[in-house]
Amino acid sequence: MACELALAAAAFGVFLVLRVRNTGLAVPFAALAFLVIAIYLIGIGKPSIYVVVPGIFVLITTIAALCYQSYTLVTAPEPNYEPAAICVVLIVLAAYVSAEAVPRMRQVVAAARAYVTA
Repeated sequence: MACELALAAAAFGVFLVLRVRNTGLAVPFAALAFLVIAIYLIGIGKPSIYVVVPGIFVLITTIAALCYQSYTLVTAPEPNYEPAAICVVLIVLAAYVSAEAVPRMRQVVAAARAYVTA
């Protein structure tokens, strides 16, 4: 059941990436899709490094772009604080999700190793 949910979430993430490809929303969905696919691959005991590394790169690029965008919005000749506040909220949420993902990934890797050796 968990495998099917992971695949459905990954497919939905890929669909959203393709659907919003002309907007800036594609990058966070791509990072989420990479994360879900990596967890699925780890869960079934397949190599996942090919998805983890691009996922981390996309996540770091997204956070850096949000930082740059919020800085330019605040330091413009006519500052626009509302979108800058949204950027800051998204940065905080991305940091929270990243902090939550690390222990979960460790749990999935430990469970996959225990399942493979059993």
